[in-house]
Amino acid sequence: MLLAVNFHYIRNSFDAPFPSIFGCTPEGFRNALEKMSKEGTFVSCSDIVGAIDGNQSLPNNALIITFDDGLKEQYELALPVLDAMGIPALFFVNTASVEGSVVQNVHKIHLVRSQLSPETVSIALHLQYKELFNSYDEKEIASKASDHYKYDTLEAAILKYKMNFLLTGDQLEVVINQLFEEYFGDEAAIHQSLYMNHQQVIDLGRRGYLGSHGHTHVPTGNMDENRKHEEVERSQSILTQLIGMPVSGFSFPYGSKSSAQGMASILERAGYKFAFTMERAINTHLNQPFALARIDNNDAPGGKHFKAKEESFMTAMSHRSWHLHATSQA
Repeated sequence: MLLAVNFHYIRNSFDAPFPSIFGCTPEGFRNALEKMSKEGTFVSCSDIVGAIDGNQSLPNNALIITFDDGLKEQYELALPVLDAMGIPALFFVNTASVEGSVVQNVHKIHLVRSQLSPETVSIALHLQYKELFNSYDEKEIASKASDHYKYDTLEAAILKYKMNFLLTGDQLEVVINQLFEEYFGDEAAIHQSLYMNHQQVIDLGRRGYLGSHGHTHVPTGNMDENRKHEEVERSQSILTQLIGMPVSGFSFPYGSKSSAQGMASILERAGYKFAFTMERAINTHLNQPFALARIDNNDAPGGKHFKAKEESFMTAMSHRSWHLHATSQA
């Protein structure tokens, strides 16, 4: 069995006017790794490739630690903890952030929401798209939002529901860009402080710790066929040029089931060996390597939503094995 656990933000402090960026402190990260080490054996990217190719077997209860988005804090704060504990990991980066100085829209949203209240952001959305929002019933939105975002306040849940379900990516980008420019201004400076630099990406590549999170942080399920090819091939090309070899792993931005649909042949053609979704389960086999399951760190031992069980975590997770394989590999 292979259980992949995913992290994003690793910071010494998450203090903000309006909490919207959540993650682990380095101490919390170490604590989570110590708890997970009692459940299984940590493996590397090369171990997974070897198992997929049939050249080796993974240990029982194999674990891999992954990171998405290529954030500088992952390299500066998480990697030293991993090194000290002798644990390998896999860092998936968006190559638009490696190639240029643009802040990905998903991170603009996080930054804007950390400085502005849900009500303020919601008002900005309504001013831009008044007709659209007036066509929905607010009570119904509140009900659906609270069901979908169980760990958020009602105000934050409603805002997230509106952004993620009622607006297209392009519509949301218009408002977020306006707010980002007004409150943050210098995008290039934010980019430099937020994302890994070339040397850090190269170091991860030399360690065998590097993977692709696509070129831009956009769900592949929403793309036409040509854009899907461009996203994965361009990302592979940029990373190959940077580190001198192709990367084997890919993780789908947002990681939904639809993101993985029909992507296997596209990823294989671009030189990837496997890909992770964010469908929360354990992988009981690697027969369909381009739609592997992965869980959020908050649901793993040491995470804030983890509930201890009498049986081991890995045993409990084995009852939730991943069923995407039959439908997503076309």
